[in-house]
Amino acid sequence: MDKKHWTILGVVVLVTVSGCAVFAPPDKMWPDIPVSEVSDRYPMPPKAEYLKFKQEHLSRVHRLDSIFTIAGIIYPVERLLQQGSDWQDLNLPPYALPPDSMWGNMIPTLKLLQEEIEPLIGEVIIVSGYRTPEYNEPAGGASRSRHLFFDAVDVAPVTNIPERILKKRLREFYYEHGEEYNLGLGLYDHKRFHVDTWKYRNWGDWPDEE
Repeated sequence: MDKKHWTILGVVVLVTVSGCAVFAPPDKMWPDIPVSEVSDRYPMPPKAEYLKFKQEHLSRVHRLDSIFTIAGIIYPVERLLQQGSDWQDLNLPPYALPPDSMWGNMIPTLKLLQEEIEPLIGEVIIVSGYRTPEYNEPAGGASRSRHLFFDAVDVAPVTNIPERILKKRLREFYYEHGEEYNLGLGLYDHKRFHVDTWKYRNWGDWPDEE
């Protein structure tokens, strides 16, 4: 192979490698962070708490889990039933089950998170799903919070994606696609954010120029 062909081959390889770097999945671009870092900031209840709760509501938890499995949802039901990360401070039950009539509400939100948002920012963990009114009010939730209707989640990334990039990508997705998904997007400190599919709106960290 002459010098000219080697040069062309080198350019092709360089472009290919560069392309791989640009289009690499976010969870490969930003390494996972220790689970302890996530759980320190957003406390997860001891496993025994969930096992006790599950045993008390075994039939309904299994039915809810089956509904989400059939729908192709990957997130553990345990996380969807965790009311929030401040359950210790509030001295309230960490888990609650929504009424059966609400169970389908969560599927569009989780599909959006799973199929559209995670590919942009990497894997996330749910830190708040369904909330009872008794939990929502002292936790500082809005009086008509979508957590009360089981179609909203608060999540946090489990990779070390920089907060600036995380919020930039979420805002861009909101402006480009939010209306078609009825996306409600709230951006909070420490990379935590809210997602629901009830109504197109935003709040939190939204610069004036956007």
